[in-house]
Amino acid sequence: MSRAIREAIEQQLGSAPAAILWPADAGRIPDGRREFLFAYLPLEWAELDPERTREGARALLVAKAAGEKGGKRRFRNGVGFVLPQKAYADQARQLSRKLLALEALRKGVKASKIQLSDEQAGELETKRSNAKTDFTGACRSLYGEILLPVRERRGADPIGFRAVSVGTIPVGHDLHARVVELCKNQVYAVLVPDTLVERLKVAAEDGPRFVPFFSLLDYPKIRDEAVVLAAVAKAVAQRQLGYAPTARVDGDAIVLEAGARVRFGKAYDADEFAAEEGAFFLAPSLAEQLARERPSAAPPSFVPPLASSPSGPDAAPAAPPPAGGLLPFPPVAKGEKGTVYALRAKSVGKQQWYALGRAASEVVDASVDVTVEVHVKAKQPKGFDPVFIANRVREVLEEKEVEFEETLGNE
Repeated sequence: MSRAIREAIEQQLGSAPAAILWPADAGRIPDGRREFLFAYLPLEWAELDPERTREGARALLVAKAAGEKGGKRRFRNGVGFVLPQKAYADQARQLSRKLLALEALRKGVKASKIQLSDEQAGELETKRSNAKTDFTGACRSLYGEILLPVRERRGADPIGFRAVSVGTIPVGHDLHARVVELCKNQVYAVLVPDTLVERLKVAAEDGPRFVPFFSLLDYPKIRDEAVVLAAVAKAVAQRQLGYAPTARVDGDAIVLEAGARVRFGKAYDADEFAAEEGAFFLAPSLAEQLARERPSAAPPSFVPPLASSPSGPDAAPAAPPPAGGLLPFPPVAKGEKGTVYALRAKSVGKQQWYALGRAASEVVDASVDVTVEVHVKAKQPKGFDPVFIANRVREVLEEKEVEFEETLGNE
C-alpha cells in the first residue's frame, strides 16, 4: 500500500534532484549540497499535531548523518519540509487498497481464473480506471503545507518555521514545480544587490567573511549558489560592495593574501566569484583602499617544461630553482603562445589552498581539455570521523562521478 503511494508520488516529483522523498532520518537529507532542498516527509507525519510536527522538523534540521554522533547540520538554511495532510493520506491509503483489489480481480479474469460476462468485465475496467484516477488525485493532493526554517526572535529555541500552503494542484501539473513556484518569494531564484548588501550588513569600515547562504537562517534563502554569485557580480559592478577572493584578518585590518586582487567597480562574470569561506565581502571604502594597494607577488609554482630545452655549448645555463625546489615558468619564444599549460603547486594551510583553488579554476575555465589531479594529505589530532568523510568528501565526488582513492589511518 505505502509502496504504491510512494511510486505515485515519485511520478509526481519526476527527476527533480532537489526533491528528497520520504527521508527516514536526518542522514537521508544531504548536507553540503549548494542548492535548496525540499524534503517530502513520509505518511506517518500526517498523524502528528502541529507542535509535534515542528519538533520533528527541527530535529531533522539540526542533526545530520547518524544524529548527534554524526555532528550538526551545516546548511540549515537550505532545507524545507513538505508535509502530508491526514485527510488525503487516509484517502490515498483507502484508494490504494481498492485499486490493488481491482487489479488482482482483473489479473484473475485475464488468467481465466475468474469468469465474468462481457458486461461485468466492462464494469470492472470502468471501476479500475476510476479508482486509478481517484488514487492519482489523492496522491497529487497529499502534500498541503511547506515549512521553511527561520530565525526565531522570541522564545528559547532559535529555530522557528514559516508555513506556506500548497493548495490545489491542477491535473497535469508537476508537484515539485508547484512547491518551488509557491516558495519563490521565500526561496529566491534572483537576488537583487540591495537585498544582498542589506543582509550582509557591510559596515563602512569592515568586511565580513563569505559564509554560504545555506548556513545562516538570517540570510535569504536561495535556489542555488549561482543566485548569490550573480548578485555579488552586480553589487561589485555598481560599487555597492567589494570582493576579495582570499584574505586574512591581521588585528583589526583585512590583509589580502599574496596575489589576490580586489574586485570593485567593474563588470565581472558571476563565475569569476568563488563561494569559498576564505573570501571576504568589503565595504566600498575599504574596497577602494585595498584596490589601490599593489598586492604582493603570488608564491612560485612548479611547471614542468612543455618542450625540450635547448642543449649544447651555446645553451644558456639553467636557472637555479627558487627556494623549496619549485621551478619558474619556462620561457616561451617571442610571438608564440604555448598550447599546453601544466601547473603543479604545493599549498600549506587554508589560505594558500584558497588561492591555489582559485588559480586552478581559472585554468580549468580557459581550457578546452583539462585533467586535474589533486593529492591531499590532511592531519587532525582528534582524528577524522568516517561519517564526516562520507558526507562531506565522498558524497560530493561520487555525485560528479570523480575517480578517487582514499585512505584513513594513523601515524
